[in-house]
Amino acid sequence: MPYTFFPDAPGGTEIYVAELIAAMRGHGVQGMVAAPGPVDEEYEHNGIAVYRFARDAQERLAYAYGEPDESAAGAFRRIVQKLRPDIVHMHAHTAAVSERVADVAHECGARVVFTYHSPTVSCLRGTMMFEDAPCDGVLNVARCTVCSLQKNGVPPALGNIVAMLPSEIGKTTAGLGVKGAIATALRMKENTAAAHLRFASLMQKADGVVAVCQWVKDVLTRNGVPEEKVTLCRQGFCGPTNVSSQNHRDDAGVLRLAYFGRIDPIKGVDVLIEAIKGIPDINRGSKVYH
Repeated sequence: MPYTFFPDAPGGTEIYVAELIAAMRGHGVQGMVAAPGPVDEEYEHNGIAVYRFARDAQERLAYAYGEPDESAAGAFRRIVQKLRPDIVHMHAHTAAVSERVADVAHECGARVVFTYHSPTVSCLRGTMMFEDAPCDGVLNVARCTVCSLQKNGVPPALGNIVAMLPSEIGKTTAGLGVKGAIATALRMKENTAAAHLRFASLMQKADGVVAVCQWVKDVLTRNGVPEEKVTLCRQGFCGPTNVSSQNHRDDAGVLRLAYFGRIDPIKGVDVLIEAIKGIPDINRGSKVYH
């Protein structure tokens, strides 16, 4: 269960899911994809059976903070009742792929595995950065409220004031029908707390959690996910196997960096560039291969 799937524009997660299904076939395990979409539909992509289930077309603020889309959960229930899977493997945490998916899977007798692919799973800012410094990932309502507000242009000093306000103020504002940036800011603490509870609920309901690298495992355990529930399964890239190791020794002292992914602020490529620029007396000659 990724957030989307081919032929929609894919990201790393969708490619990962397709490759995982292909690899598991070699172990005698059949895999299919269920992913939210605008309508219910079934089709095949490169030999993979794909079941899209309709998500709620309405744009609701609560969905941005992971409030379960009950219509999507109902549509997904019809798929699992038809396929009766042994395992439901979640690769996203959104309104349409929420902890309600875990409930539906368990109702049908399936086990649930969740793979944490990116900071957006638990970090509302989506970057695992706090005030332009790496964050430890520990969910703290006050700190995360300030951070989320900063992302939206609210200065930290003002964000700290908002974070100290009772959540009831935001609820009262919403009840009065106030909308816009001010109302969103006043509800940030309430929405942040709700998002944290939903993440904790998903982690509690998952029978197993896959961390794709060490920092992910650290974030999970720091937030109370039992270490015995977490499996560290590092991501990798199957590149050319015919490259001589000697080719990498011709230029002694040369630092080579390879990045595989889209150019997007969430990926932090700009941080890498700025770090390299900050090295004193560096020869900045470079070769770029596409």
